[in-house]
Amino acid sequence: MTLARKVRHVRAAKQTRSHECHWPGCGKLVPPAKWGCSKHWFTLPAILRAKLWRAYVIGQEETQTPTREYIKIAREIQDWIAEYVKSNAQSAHSNSNEGARRVEQADDT
Repeated sequence: MTLARKVRHVRAAKQTRSHECHWPGCGKLVPPAKWGCSKHWFTLPAILRAKLWRAYVIGQEETQTPTREYIKIAREIQDWIAEYVKSNAQSAHSNSNEGARRVEQADDT
């Protein structure tokens, strides 16, 4: 099955049941053929998106029987998201601490 055919199928997919973006905490409804909302899909590294496309089988969202490979990649994606969120939280905390230090230094002058 070609990637182009898979893409056409997913792009044409309709909202047939309640199905949320797989990004933890997102909650945005997306057609069952889609992994997630556009924002979170494109936050994923291209290599993970490519792996998911390769493992995706047209119709798996209807039969609710994804392949083992698809589930494996989905878990890999969730692991990546956990690291991404953790890294961004640490970065944000570090940046806010740096800003507080600058304010304190300015107050000292």
